[in-house]
Parts: sequence; C-alpha cells; structure tokens
Amino acid sequence: MTSREQLTAAVIDCLRMSCAHPRDAVATIVHYEINSLESVISDEPSFGRQSENKNYGKEIKGLTQKLLRKIEGAPIGTRRSLSVFSAYSGLQLPRPEQLDWELIERYEETLRSSLQALREGASKMQEHRIGDYHTLDRTKHFCAANAFDLIVGLEAGEPTNGDPFRFISNTLYEIVAPDESRKWRKDHEGEPPDLRSQCEKILGNWRRDPAHVQRHAERLKRSFAGMIAAAASP
Repeated sequence: MTSREQLTAAVIDCLRMSCAHPRDAVATIVHYEINSLESVISDEPSFGRQSENKNYGKEIKGLTQKLLRKIEGAPIGTRRSLSVFSAYSGLQLPRPEQLDWELIERYEETLRSSLQALREGASKMQEHRIGDYHTLDRTKHFCAANAFDLIVGLEAGEPTNGDPFRFISNTLYEIVAPDESRKWRKDHEGEPPDLRSQCEKILGNWRRDPAHVQRHAERLKRSFAGMIAAAASP
C-alpha cells in the first residue's frame, strides 16, 4: 500500500497543479489540514452505526435477560454466596458472623437495577437512531469537507464531483484511516476508497447556500495566507 508520505505528496502535487501558490506553501497547508482532520476525528463523539447498534442491542438484551433469570433462579444459598463474594470483591472477606448484610443487600439491589437498566438500554438502542445512518461515515464526511476547504482556500479551482475534489477526498481518507482503507481495498479488488457520496453531500450544501460558502472561503484564504507567511518568515 502507498505510504503516508507518498499519499500526502500526491495531495500536494494535485493542488499545486491548480493553484498559484508555490509547492512549499501548499505543503504547509496540507500538513496543517491533515493534522486538524486527525484531531477532529479523534475528538468526535461516535454513537456507532445504526445497523450494528441494532444487532448488538438485540444480543446484549438477550444476554442480560438470561443473566437476570439465571441469578434469580439460582438456589437461595448459591445466590447468597455469589452476593457475598461479589459485594466483598477487592475487600478482606470477614468471618460469616461478621458479614455486613446491609452492604450485601445494597450490592444485590445495585446489581439488579443495573442489569435491568442495561436490558432496557439495549432494547431502546434497537429502536432509536442515536447511531449514524448506514450511509453516513463521519471520517469520510470530514475528509470530503477538508478536501473542499483545501480547494477553495488555496483557490485551486471550483470543486465538482470529480477530480481533483474526489481524488483529494479519497487520498485524505487513505491517510487518516489506513486500516479502513486496507479493508476497502481488500474487499474491492485493490481499488482505492471512493468518497463520491460524501463529495456529493458537501457540494449539495454548497449549492444550497453559496453566500455562506463564499464567506467561508474568504476566511480560509486569509487563514491560509497567514500560515504561509508565518512558515516563510525566518
């Protein structure tokens, strides 16, 4: 697989072909954007994919229900022993006549209510869409958004759902998500990841509010110009 350095150089060269900035200046911005992208991805809260949440929720609900029934159906002496050893986990176990039964009963109630809450949570996770829709991949979305920013901020042409926008988006994804990219290539006969749908969404947002995008582009140009000047100063 192509190295991170080679992929980064490919993004730099692609942008350099369409903008007036020297290669060193483009490289400064590309490296900054890649670092920012990795930071956003690592900090972004994730609630899973809806299809995976549904499957895991079903399995966890079943396991929790089975565990509750197993505990409740155990012989009373066995259940009492389990409660004692569990309540005193990490503590020095006293002699039987010195056991703190209030502590043990609190543990039993906490365990029961926690398992019941877990069962209910797993059930709700199957029904409610807190997770991403199956068509939304946050990492791919951010890669397409950053590719858009690079193009408009460096004045490297108008983004369209083709190259260089698609190429830069795809390559950024290979840089920041190498494991997912390797899996994609394995499943698609060596073909690189394709962020076509994410690029379409970014372009759709742009077309719906071009004035907002224009203001965003002007801010990026000023920001990039400042970074380029700072990098060039001795």
